[in-house]
Amino acid sequence: KDREQYSGIEGVVQKQIDQAYMANEANKFKCQDARLDLVDAEAEGDINMIRRVKVRVQTLCVLEKK
Repeated sequence: KDREQYSGIEGVVQKQIDQAYMANEANKFKCQDARLDLVDAEAEGDINMIRRVKVRVQTLCVLEKK
């Protein structure tokens, strides 16, 4: 969200909601990057890289599972 000012209790609550939203969006991008890295590692057949990237995917993408 594009907000510059927060005021009062409602503002504090909205700021926390906005910060949580932004953190979630940042995590989604990190998850997507990790998944793309996994595709690249699998295409190259680099077993060590595949293992490392799978750990990243499991760590970063766990919140997206429903």
